Amino acid sequence: MTKQKGAKTEKGEKSKGKASKSKVAKLSAAEQLKRKERAAREAHGEGQGEEGEDSIPYIFDEVPASLEELLELMDGRSAADAGTIVERIARCCSVRLTKDNVPRMQGFLHTLLLYTRHAATQGDFATAAVLAPTVFEIAQTLPNWAMKTFRDQLLHTLRLVTDATPPCMPDAGSLLVILLAARVFPVTDRRHPVVTPAVLLLAFLLAHAVPAWHDAKHTGRACASVPPEARRGIAAGLFVAATTHTFVSPARRYCPEALGFLTRTLERLHMSLAHTHPDDAWRSRWTSPSASNSDSASPSDSASSAASASASAF
Repeated sequence: MTKQKGAKTEKGEKSKGKASKSKVAKLSAAEQLKRKERAAREAHGEGQGEEGEDSIPYIFDEVPASLEELLELMDGRSAADAGTIVERIARCCSVRLTKDNVPRMQGFLHTLLLYTRHAATQGDFATAAVLAPTVFEIAQTLPNWAMKTFRDQLLHTLRLVTDATPPCMPDAGSLLVILLAARVFPVTDRRHPVVTPAVLLLAFLLAHAVPAWHDAKHTGRACASVPPEARRGIAAGLFVAATTHTFVSPARRYCPEALGFLTRTLERLHMSLAHTHPDDAWRSRWTSPSASNSDSASPSDSASSAASASASAF
């Protein structure tokens, strides 16, 4: 009888232990992090903390399954803390440890790209930058899934651009994800499932999505001042041109859309300055016949050298 009672008590304790583990598993990653931090602070206050001044736990059992959970996890965190958290999550749940982590890391990579877009759109570029090493590490372990995830992001950006009438520049988060693709995948391949569509998308943006500013009464005549929306378009276009250079420069390729965008932008700025300041000394210098005979280079030579330099850069 005593043996039977002892066996029943052991079974009861095991069932209680399983129930407590299931309750812990149901907790979100943010709630588990808060509990671990509270325990670490209490242990550190008693002089028994293993983590020292770092209140972020070293072991994460759960992976944020959505952007909302990751935002809850990063609430009130600095950029350095955010980078530390995602790095430790990726290492604790790495695919190299067990194949069971494959679906978890696939979802985590998608969540990280969404979080990168969100942080960049909010102007938090420091947080978006510290996520890049973890994205690169996960992409190396899951190359096929990484290509699919980035292609989905490119398709989402293309839809945002083409659904607008006329086509407009995407937000900063979308542009930063495209730049991140150049850091993750090889840009020197002749054809690549991610790099090739990214370059085509960038060329489309430079050719069609940069807003032009013209006088409403006189079509084709440049305005005397640059509208605010055109300034934002120029800034976004310069970023897209620099990103295009990142893609095509290592392979020594040529992107005519980038050179065309820079030429149009300089021409429009020149016309805007000519309308705004018609009597400036710089304008008389460029239009004076004596300027061409001076020791300095002529405007045509300067323009040709600038064009050749731009062509060599792109």
